[in-house]
Amino acid sequence: MSHHFATRDEVEGLTMSTLPFFHGYGLLAPSDSLSIGKPFCIPPASSPPTGASTLALRQSTNAKVLMTVPSILEEMSTLPDDGGIRVLSKLHYVACGGGPLKPSTTKRLVDAGVRTVNAYGTTEAGSVNAMFIPSPEAAKSPEYFRIRDDIDVTFARTTLPNGEQRVKLSILPPVWTERFEVQDEFVCNPRCPEREFKPLGRIDNVIVLLNGEMVMPGILEAVLSERKDVAAAIVVGEGRDEVAVLVEPASALLPEEIEELKKALWPTMVRAGERMDGHARVTSIEILPPGKTFPRSDKGAVVRQETYQAFEEEIGLIYERLKGQNVDVDIDLNDGISFEENISRLIQDQGLEIAAKRIPADLIYSNPSISKIARHLRVGNYTTLPHENREATVQALIDKYSNPSRHPPPLPVLRRVICINRRSTEDPLERQKRSLHDKKIRLPPTAWRKIEVLETNTAAPGLGLAAKVYERLSNEVTYVVHNAWPMDFKRRVGSFEACASKTLRNSKFVFVSLIAVVGHYSAHHDDNGPVVPEVPMPNVACALETGYAEGKFVCEKIIERVAERRAGLFDAAIVRMGQKTGDREHGMWNKEEHFPALTASWLPIDLAAESLASLALTDSAQPGKKQLVYHHIENPIRQPWTEILKSISDHLGLSSALIPLQDWHERVQKVPDDDGQNPAKRLGDFFSADFPRMSGGGVILDASCTKEAVPAFNEIGGV
Repeated sequence: MSHHFATRDEVEGLTMSTLPFFHGYGLLAPSDSLSIGKPFCIPPASSPPTGASTLALRQSTNAKVLMTVPSILEEMSTLPDDGGIRVLSKLHYVACGGGPLKPSTTKRLVDAGVRTVNAYGTTEAGSVNAMFIPSPEAAKSPEYFRIRDDIDVTFARTTLPNGEQRVKLSILPPVWTERFEVQDEFVCNPRCPEREFKPLGRIDNVIVLLNGEMVMPGILEAVLSERKDVAAAIVVGEGRDEVAVLVEPASALLPEEIEELKKALWPTMVRAGERMDGHARVTSIEILPPGKTFPRSDKGAVVRQETYQAFEEEIGLIYERLKGQNVDVDIDLNDGISFEENISRLIQDQGLEIAAKRIPADLIYSNPSISKIARHLRVGNYTTLPHENREATVQALIDKYSNPSRHPPPLPVLRRVICINRRSTEDPLERQKRSLHDKKIRLPPTAWRKIEVLETNTAAPGLGLAAKVYERLSNEVTYVVHNAWPMDFKRRVGSFEACASKTLRNSKFVFVSLIAVVGHYSAHHDDNGPVVPEVPMPNVACALETGYAEGKFVCEKIIERVAERRAGLFDAAIVRMGQKTGDREHGMWNKEEHFPALTASWLPIDLAAESLASLALTDSAQPGKKQLVYHHIENPIRQPWTEILKSISDHLGLSSALIPLQDWHERVQKVPDDDGQNPAKRLGDFFSADFPRMSGGGVILDASCTKEAVPAFNEIGGV
């Protein structure tokens, strides 16, 4: 059924429609009249309908239902003295289709008790939604439409990497022999997930940048269109390096007013950008000149592809201007900001003619900030990476961040533990709950009441937090476990500066280091064979030659210096971790890490967490002992690779025939990685230089101190 009416009055109530008959939505009112006898009326064809004329039509006809489009409904909701809102609230329901309502309009209608039905349809299938009088609860969610009972529709549900669900509809219209895919994505109404859906926008609205990154323009366009001084906005950038936006002002502007509007719009775009991916941030605004408007459908919605064609010249001029905006690379462009924060702003030509294919992939790792990359490209050295003085680079970072003037004085006695995460577009607490849920970790409500999740930016002053929040943390935190680190063996040490620069606190500080920091220890100290003691490493030569390991080494040395300078005031532990596996019950594995792992001495993550918690919450500062202690957490039980690989191959259904590591490595190197399907190839140097020794017993972490501090560690068994 396409209608859900309960009484004769609901069936026979007069419908007024502002829609033309030459459109499918416009045929709905006369079709209702022919099929179920529901009468309808339309405005005179001599002039286009408006909010005011629609209000007058209702007053003269006493109609019970309105079928219209967002622009008419938005006009009615803003008529003087709430005249339009009061009339709309008396109707059985208001069917609105042809595009989404502005959130502000939706809120006004909901607050006023207007019963709005999302009229959703397609050219191929006609009306897809059912018409009904919403209950008070249903009226609170007018952005969702209720799907008809009498159409042949199937649902394809997918889950995005961030946990959000999407739905695709496939419909078989009457007399058709093949199904067609609706070119919209949807989300389910949590109140009625099987029958009610909200359109998110057409899939073909996705903008694909020159580098292959995809941009969903809906957020920015919706936020800008909310403003009273904006009639419509559309994001551009297909096949370009970056994103820009075209804005149609709500009224004609003088030349000087155009610049004023641009300035007024910029804070709005910045706020919208915080909800979008970094590559989707807008770098330019173009205001349409007087007399020009976006092409629109007969329902009033801006038509994207037609707009791109109509304003092709204006779009081209935007990117010509951007191309000509040179950056003076002799000026330090905030070297403290890492590549992750700024790469989307870097390639704006910089006044250089550079072919992207001539730039080596490792360039960004060797020059992890805007000014460093710019200086490197300025000299025309596109293909040769600079020779890096390893000792000097590492020492400079240690000196830079162990300078006592960079850090606050000792803090008073503290009381609580607070967890911080990297930033995302999700609610911090909900993101944390979803992450634990995905890993099948269940916490009782009493535990969640004790958890506060903050999102931070380690490259920013005060961790990117509000001053009051940062001050509160400084006064409340008593234990800090530094356990966040980008998993990337290709990055060089400078790329981890943002991580290293925020390692110091004045509470009990536990820094989670890793086995790679001691990967070359045995090559320089043969007195213990492959066994590495729980002691400081004398120099960077003991670490693997990766930025990942060198960055951890830098942090260890910073902590050592602070412990020396603040004897009696700085309680710290450095915990070097071996490879961890999923927990003992569910076996979850971090999909970002390589597999197979570095060593066959794997340790289940829940055991590693219990050991780390014990070390963090136990005071290490005791009379006669140093305040800085070292611990190793690695499974003390060594197992042969043949046993491990046999179990893995059986579980994955692979051939039981094993091949030598060198043969495997040669095969990996022959397979291209153009489509990202061969990530092991990117670690070729690591597999050839370090993996055999690290995975074959060449590095063994002595855990004597850990066993003494954590008695349960002695009971760990093999994998």
